[in-house]
Amino acid sequence: MTLPTLTLLNAAHGWVNGDLVTSSYLAMVGAFQTFWFADGRPVADGGFHRLNFCNDRLSGVATGTFSRGEGVTQAGNTAEGIFDESIGNTHFFYRTTTKPFNTTGLITGAISGATLTPTAIGYPPHWLAWNNRILASPAAATGLITNSTNYLPYSGSNIGALFGGRVYLNSVENPNQWIASRHRDPQDFAVSQADIGSAVSSQTSKLGIVGDAITAMVPYLDHYLYFGCINEIWIMRGDPGSGAQITNVSRTVGMFGPDGWCFDEKGNLFFMAMDGLYVLSGRSGVEGAPPENLTNTRMPGFIKSLGLNRRTDRVCMEYDKDRYGIEVSIVQFDGAYGVSFFWDLRLNAMDPQSFATSDHYPASMLYYNSRVASTRGLLMGGQDGYIRKWDDTAKNDDGGVAIDSYCTL
Repeated sequence: MTLPTLTLLNAAHGWVNGDLVTSSYLAMVGAFQTFWFADGRPVADGGFHRLNFCNDRLSGVATGTFSRGEGVTQAGNTAEGIFDESIGNTHFFYRTTTKPFNTTGLITGAISGATLTPTAIGYPPHWLAWNNRILASPAAATGLITNSTNYLPYSGSNIGALFGGRVYLNSVENPNQWIASRHRDPQDFAVSQADIGSAVSSQTSKLGIVGDAITAMVPYLDHYLYFGCINEIWIMRGDPGSGAQITNVSRTVGMFGPDGWCFDEKGNLFFMAMDGLYVLSGRSGVEGAPPENLTNTRMPGFIKSLGLNRRTDRVCMEYDKDRYGIEVSIVQFDGAYGVSFFWDLRLNAMDPQSFATSDHYPASMLYYNSRVASTRGLLMGGQDGYIRKWDDTAKNDDGGVAIDSYCTL
C-alpha cells in the first residue's frame, strides 16, 4: 500500500502566500472537521485562518437568505446538505448524502425557502479567513448568521486547544488571559451573550484569569484542561459557562511551550519545563499529585545545560507507541541548531539522538496510527519540509549518513 497523498494548498483552495507565519509558535486546533489556525499576528494583519475539510463551496447568486443549519435539497439531483455560511457570492454547504451537488439544479432551503443556482462547485479543503460570526438568536436552533465586530483576540493568539466543545485561545497582548468560543461554534467569540453556551473569557467568567503568563493549553479528554504557565500550572474542571473551577497544581513548575507535552496510553502527562522533563500522573486531576521531575536524578544538569530560550527555541514531544517512550526534539526557530533524545519509559532512562543535519531535527511530530503496518508509526516533520519516520532495517540516515550507535556501561 502506498503512502497517503499529500495535498499542497494553492490558490484553488483559497491559499495566498503569506497567509500563515510559521517562524514562531502557531496554534492549530482540529475541531468540527476544520483546522483553526492562529499564528500570533493581530486580526488586522490576517493572523487567523481555518482549513475546512467538509464543505462544498458553491458559487452563484442566492435569492433570499439561507438560515444557518437548515437542510437544503437540489432539484433533479436528490443531493442534500446543510447550509453553513455565505461569503459574497460563495456559499458553503455540508453534504449529507453520497450524491454530490452539480451546476444544473436549483438548491432550495427547507426553512427559509431561499434558492441558489450554482455556477461552479469547489470541493474541500478550503482555506478561509477565520471570521467571527454570531447567531442573531442564540437560543434558536437555527438562528441567522450576522456579521459583527471580530471578537477574536485582536492582538493575536498563538496557543489554542479544544476542550468540552469549545476552542480556547490565549492573548498575545495579555498573556495570562484566555477566551473560549461558543459551545460547538469556533466562529462565535462574542462574550456579551448571556446564554449558557455563549463564548466566555477570563474577563467575563467567574473563574477569572490564571496567575501567570500562559505557555501551553493541554486538554485531557473532556475531563479537564491544564493551563501551563511560565512558573505555574493550573487546571480547569468543567465548562466555564456553567459551574467550572480553576485550581492550582503547581506554583513552582511551569511548561516550556505549547508543543512541549504529550500523553502516554495511561493518561500520564509528560512535559518540558525549564529545569527538566516532568510527568503528571493521569490521576493528578483527581488526586492533586504534583509534577515529578524525571531527569533530575538520572541527568541532573542536562536540561539546564541546553540553555532553553522561549524566544528562540521550540520544543515538541510525542509518545511513540512502538518504542514505548517519549520522543523529545528541541530546535531553534531558524533551524540552525537542534537537540533530540528519547526517554525510555521501560527503563526510565534517556537515549541521546543525533541527525545528519540540523534541519532534519523534528519541528513537529505525530504518531500516525494507520490500519496498515507499513504506514503506521511516528511521523516527524523536519525543518527542511520533509516528513520522516523510523526504519529499523536501514543502515543509513536520510541523506546517506551512516548510523552510529553506542552505549556506556
